[in-house]
Amino acid sequence: MEDRRSIAKKAAIGVALVIAAAGAVLFYKNNIAMNPGDTLLKYMSYAEDGKYEKMYDLLNEESQKSNFKRRIYQEK
Repeated sequence: MEDRRSIAKKAAIGVALVIAAAGAVLFYKNNIAMNPGDTLLKYMSYAEDGKYEKMYDLLNEESQKSNFKRRIYQEK
């Protein structure tokens, strides 16, 4: 009986660690860790250097979709 509890406890800890790691990756991937001022400075630096793909990566998902739609309409 105790072995089952131990296994269940270890499994729960493992799942919690995986969820925490996934959350940390998403947190940093989406630039949530940066404050808006740092994000703006980085964005402007990329603009000066012509690194437009990196600028695009700093946009949130909603903005990326919106900008993509604008590009499509401009090409027609």
